[in-house]
Amino acid sequence: MSHTINMLAKRNIQKYKKHYLIVLIVLLIVSTFIFSSFFIVDNLYQMKKNYHISTYGSWYTRIENIDEQTQKGIEIYSKDYFKDIIKYGYVDFQGKYDNYQIGHIEKDIYSLCRVKIIKGRKIQNDQEILINQKVSKNYKLYDQIEIEGKNYTIVGIIQTANKNLPDIYTNLETYQTKDYYSNMSVLSDNHYIQFNDGNNYQEIEIHYDYNPYGYDHNEIHNQVEKATNQLQQTFEFIIITLFVLFALTSTSLKKRMKEMALYRGIGMTTNQLMMMVMQENMLISFFSILIGLLIGVCVSLGYLYLQSKTYHTFIYQISFKEILFLVLVLMSCTFITILIPIYSSSKNALIGIFDSKKFNYIQVIYKK
Repeated sequence: MSHTINMLAKRNIQKYKKHYLIVLIVLLIVSTFIFSSFFIVDNLYQMKKNYHISTYGSWYTRIENIDEQTQKGIEIYSKDYFKDIIKYGYVDFQGKYDNYQIGHIEKDIYSLCRVKIIKGRKIQNDQEILINQKVSKNYKLYDQIEIEGKNYTIVGIIQTANKNLPDIYTNLETYQTKDYYSNMSVLSDNHYIQFNDGNNYQEIEIHYDYNPYGYDHNEIHNQVEKATNQLQQTFEFIIITLFVLFALTSTSLKKRMKEMALYRGIGMTTNQLMMMVMQENMLISFFSILIGLLIGVCVSLGYLYLQSKTYHTFIYQISFKEILFLVLVLMSCTFITILIPIYSSSKNALIGIFDSKKFNYIQVIYKK
């Protein structure tokens, strides 16, 4: 009997090809959009991340003019909960010279803020300084400048895309004010953190300035935000598709009232009738999703190739677990959408009615 049902399902696809062509097109558009958007979002995120980190560094949060209590608290809290993933450093501001900001940066700031020496060398003693490209318009390499009665030699010129850093870099660790930079946010739901200073538990309020081109290296935050955005986008599109498929399936089955009553009249059970119609729809759905996957790969490849011209890197990675998950979601949504009208139609055919219209099996059998 299963062979007969398979043959009937294939025959019905040919017989109602206009309906199934519409279903195929709808599912093709949906699956193409979902697959391509998932591939684009994942890979474009990595392309942008690599480009921005190579340009602005890996810093994500900044606390301007941090006080000693906040500094102590955030260091203890970071060591207790994020010691394996957090990187942070301080920028010491020491005053001004000729309208140029003087300061000292810790070693980790070079990578966090992408500070590169493009000419000369690193500082080796307290009488040497580095200058940025703005200062280099007025001073040359190995020039000497006098700051507060002391002579300093320019030994290097640095380059950085970050604006809140000093113009002149010394080797002195004194400071008037201090800024904190980190590659992640340690906050959860509010602006407060609690830590044990060795004697008592303290609570301090944290106010971050965020890097507009930065990325939170707290993977929990990243994964939650990424999953939320993708699910929201996919959910909206799937909901619309469910309504469209439901309407198409219901309309198609209304046109097959006599046929379904005839199948019941010649002895087909409700389960067999449901299986036949289900096979018709699932077969079309599978091929639509498969073709949509292939088109989605091509579309995402083309789009990411164009974007690679802007971000100077090309990344294209596909997760087979993600593909399998999306295929199962699309197939499940299709199954649920067509299950209700198919079950209703098959059950109504059992008692000889369909959408409040009564049919006598014998009359249907002998009617031309």
